[in-house]
Amino acid sequence: MRCCMFVLMVLMVSLVSAQTLEERFERAYRDATREAQKSSWALRIIAVALAEAGQFDRAIQITQKIEDAEVRSLALSEIAAELAKARQFNRANQIFNLAIQIAQKSACSSALAEIAKVLIKVGQIDRANKIFNLAIQIA
Repeated sequence: MRCCMFVLMVLMVSLVSAQTLEERFERAYRDATREAQKSSWALRIIAVALAEAGQFDRAIQITQKIEDAEVRSLALSEIAAELAKARQFNRANQIFNLAIQIAQKSACSSALAEIAKVLIKVGQIDRANKIFNLAIQIA
């Protein structure tokens, strides 16, 4: 009888703990996701600042550490804009293409729309229109 009571108590504690444990896992997942997003945005800011300082290679290296595809594509488009300002047009086009490819692959219409805005700023109106239309198709 004592053995059965003990097993029932362990089972009850396990069930209660399982619910609490599940909630803890959910909370930990949400926190980790939030932290990863914060980290991605921080890396984006660093990468863009490096590009603004003319350190394009280092800026591009930093973007490789950005986990969030949307944030990575935005950072790359801003780096491409800085390359265009520095009159490195071929390289700027390569980086714009990479940003578009990443946004397209992750089906992120908002990133594509933001890339189109950057393209407008650097005077690539026709290309921006194509990217806006692509963003609309994905949305």
